Amino acid sequence: MTASFVSSEQLTWGTTFTVLGTNVTPTSVVQSGSTYSYTVPLASIVASGALVFTANVADLAGNTGVVYGTSAIILKNHTPSITNLTFSAGTSGSVSLSWGTDTATKHNFSYFKSGTTNTTYFTGTAYGTSHNYTMTSIQNNNKYPFSIIASDNLANNKTLSGVLHMSTTGIISMSFPESDIAAYLSWQVEANIYLQILQNEINKFKVCKAGITFKNQTIPVGNKSVVVKIPTINNSKVEKTMNVFILLFVNKIKEKTTFSQIELNTVTEAINNFLVVIKLVDDDKSQCEQTMSTYYLSQFEQLMTNMKFF
Repeated sequence: MTASFVSSEQLTWGTTFTVLGTNVTPTSVVQSGSTYSYTVPLASIVASGALVFTANVADLAGNTGVVYGTSAIILKNHTPSITNLTFSAGTSGSVSLSWGTDTATKHNFSYFKSGTTNTTYFTGTAYGTSHNYTMTSIQNNNKYPFSIIASDNLANNKTLSGVLHMSTTGIISMSFPESDIAAYLSWQVEANIYLQILQNEINKFKVCKAGITFKNQTIPVGNKSVVVKIPTINNSKVEKTMNVFILLFVNKIKEKTTFSQIELNTVTEAINNFLVVIKLVDDDKSQCEQTMSTYYLSQFEQLMTNMKFF
């Protein structure tokens, strides 16, 4: 960018420039009579907008002044980011979503029930950094793909897409394309999203676990004993997998001669939970059946950690 202005007197060459809030050093200064032209690089400018600049000038006597100017050129350097996406169940089949943007944007929101073509659209008109939208007519045991488009006043925009999952019991979770998850990492909002997903996983785990029938197996350990709660298994291959884990547990627990009651309780709870994990992942043919999710993996990690007692 080249900025030119007319001065009433000769200036020194120590002029500094600020363009869109960023300090830049002129690459060349040309004087033609009382007209001064300063060429400044724009590569370091990350903001967007009309090229507003501020020039700090000084005359030969050391008196200082400021020159202001605005270019007709619009710089579109910044893509809005979407942060802090959260969701919660409302009333009458509604789900409320909220999120933030790092710059003032308006948002378009669209969603539809999976398996249908009836899409609901919302076009926002107000700019801001805090946003919310309520999805309505949400039914249990259904999926709802959605899309958020955040746009600033320079037509820079960012799209975030995902799928809202509603279980048969009304527990909400979300999933996102792998490309979007990678983007979340750069936005540093994955903690907010996954904490919400993790809590929903925990809730679902508890609901599904409560519906399982168990048989208790008592295992003597020295002068104490532990009770392993073995879930009812429907699939023979799953049953074999579970038996392998139980045998591993029994062999390891009998190798140790002394246990505190706290150690016994902690390890037993871990193995009980992981036996439920095995069932829900591979055996249960209902809404409870899932792939290895964040919560299930955390259960496995807890089990492996607790096995270090041995």
